[in-house]
Amino acid sequence: MFFLMPNNENVNHGNSWRPDISRLINSFYRKYIVTEFIKSVLTQASTLRGRYHLSFWDSLIIASALSVSASKLLSEDMQHGMTIDGQLTIINPFLSLSTS
Repeated sequence: MFFLMPNNENVNHGNSWRPDISRLINSFYRKYIVTEFIKSVLTQASTLRGRYHLSFWDSLIIASALSVSASKLLSEDMQHGMTIDGQLTIINPFLSLSTS
């Protein structure tokens, strides 16, 4: 998740803040794999939700990651080390920070 904060480069000095949203979107699509919520992803999310006792949102994130053949998913909220369908491993990137 990221937030776009106003600064001198993207503030319209009139009445409203207007970031160059097109540039931001294009940059995001160049840097990352973006998956769409299509029927197969939603159906898989529903299956995963029941199989692994996940929340709706977690199952949707996991199904999206599986749809692009991801092998690792970084999450501080999901169960660290859990492997989904033998393909995707949940990793808490903050776990080593909390033990030191």
